[in-house]
Amino acid sequence: MHQLMDGTYLLKVDPQAVETLDQLFRECYDLFLGGFVLQRLIYVSQILHHILGCLFFNNRAFSPALRTSRFHNLDSTLAYLRENIDQSVTLAEMAAHAELSVSHFSHLFKEQTGYSPMDYFIHLKMQHACTLLTLTRRTIREISFSIGYDDPYYFSRIFKKVIGSPPNAYRDHYGGYEP
Repeated sequence: MHQLMDGTYLLKVDPQAVETLDQLFRECYDLFLGGFVLQRLIYVSQILHHILGCLFFNNRAFSPALRTSRFHNLDSTLAYLRENIDQSVTLAEMAAHAELSVSHFSHLFKEQTGYSPMDYFIHLKMQHACTLLTLTRRTIREISFSIGYDDPYYFSRIFKKVIGSPPNAYRDHYGGYEP
């Protein structure tokens, strides 16, 4: 509920979102009528997450990014970053891919994701590194190179800063790859 401003007790809903929200609410209600079975409650909790997502992020009447004329869909830029996770993509390259100026792109990206473009890309790289540390036997050096860092020591410093522990400790804690 931290998405709402203090003192806000009503949330405007865009007419396009009403039908989806109504359908999801009815599905929850019908599941409750069927009884309080654990599997149903788990399913209802997932539907509730969907309802909240619709209210706060797919609701033009609420979402600042969707209700402004400055809205620019970043999906292709996010896909571009995932596709180039092994590269050192610059802010200028990201903005060019989005066909926006660097300053406008940076502002919109931060408004829509909560991160600066470069911070988002670093977090994306570290998330991928976590997956590789957990699911593969690759060395820290190999993982570093695979996500675009030529210096494994620099990668380790960034990893610790973002994730909160060094790569080896992360691998030890989460078990790493077991044959």
